[in-house]
Amino acid sequence: MTGGGLGGAVSISQEEMAEIQAGLEHFHRDVMYLQEHYEELLDRYPEHWVAVYDQSVVGVDTDPERLIEQLRARGVPPEHTVREYLTREEVIWII
Repeated sequence: MTGGGLGGAVSISQEEMAEIQAGLEHFHRDVMYLQEHYEELLDRYPEHWVAVYDQSVVGVDTDPERLIEQLRARGVPPEHTVREYLTREEVIWII
């Protein structure tokens, strides 16, 4: 991938574009899995952080930092997971 600096055009190969597209499609499938199983997961893991990867729950913890540690220990790249805090409470996140 090359770029022309701030505001410059970015050029990527078809191979890189295919890799990006595959990653987005993978992430989308995991988001859909979480949405489709949200109530079931909420019943099973209330007030927990859940990580989904490859359309499976790969980690659960009450603490998001520990969840990330779990994922790394299992060889799951945290940056490629869908993570969600499961609760029936209305939560307003200030980030």
